[in-house]
Amino acid sequence: MTLLIDTIFCDDIRSEMGGKLSYMGVYGGGLFVSEIPATLPKLCLAIRLFVPIQYLGSKVVGKVLYQDDLLIQWDFEIPNDVPRPEPLPNAPPDLVARLNMVFHLQLSPLTIKTEGYLRVRLSLADEDYKGGTLRIAKASDRPADPKKDAGPSPAP
Repeated sequence: MTLLIDTIFCDDIRSEMGGKLSYMGVYGGGLFVSEIPATLPKLCLAIRLFVPIQYLGSKVVGKVLYQDDLLIQWDFEIPNDVPRPEPLPNAPPDLVARLNMVFHLQLSPLTIKTEGYLRVRLSLADEDYKGGTLRIAKASDRPADPKKDAGPSPAP
């Protein structure tokens, strides 16, 4: 069974009224800075895990790396005392019951010495899993905006 990982890289994570979360300044294809080296006051990661229930009670090791440098490592045990769902009637045989877990990390400050990649990695039951990756580069290396480079729009 596979551990599924979703990672959002953003400038800030805020708790809103009604138990909602807002991810502010979400990065897509990359984070571009004016100069390298650079220091970001803060970079946040929202890491969502979808863990097959067969791994309840197992230990997970999480890591955030920049290139080969370990920035942060944490470990935790997946709770074993959560209610297990009843099988759904007429469910497809490949349907996997999973526990949804969310971790919010804040790297503050984050010093970038070279262009590279920020990566999330997790280990569970002697298997390594890849989470999200964010490219960090100098703004002059940013891919061109195809809309701006296409010239004027034709008249209707």
